[in-house]
Amino acid sequence: MSQRRILLVDADLEFHRLLTRELAPFGVEVVRDDAPEAIGRIAQLGAEALFIAVDQPEEKKGYALFSKAKKGPAANIPVVLVTSTISADGFAGHRKLKVHADDYLDKRGLSPHVLIGKLHNLLELEELPADRLALDRGESLTALAVPDDSDPDLALPVEEIGRAHV
Repeated sequence: MSQRRILLVDADLEFHRLLTRELAPFGVEVVRDDAPEAIGRIAQLGAEALFIAVDQPEEKKGYALFSKAKKGPAANIPVVLVTSTISADGFAGHRKLKVHADDYLDKRGLSPHVLIGKLHNLLELEELPADRLALDRGESLTALAVPDDSDPDLALPVEEIGRAHV
């Protein structure tokens, strides 16, 4: 699987770890840089999406960075605004603007399941086989393993299984 990249402009290391952990099984690398100048590296990185933090008290800088990115280096890729301090109303107001983000994520209470659900269509994530997903998450394949032939019920030919349990 080829390595895909998104650029995260955010100082929040915990959110970076969450994105990295959840997107790695899909072959997506999360490159974090908290400097506004990072958007100039979008093409160099080959980033397929841009995530920008918009947090108080400097939310105006986050929105300004978004506008600069969307009108320039991120004009043709999805841009997601993320926050842990802006209210839902604040994002709702931004969503009404002519130039708005492709999605908005509130980090407060964001579950990995919801995160992947929101990003699945946005980034066109590949569906992974259950065994690959389990391995990438460090889980055991015991539940996915084919049972051994030591169980006599499992040794019955397929046509006899229906009669054995009637």
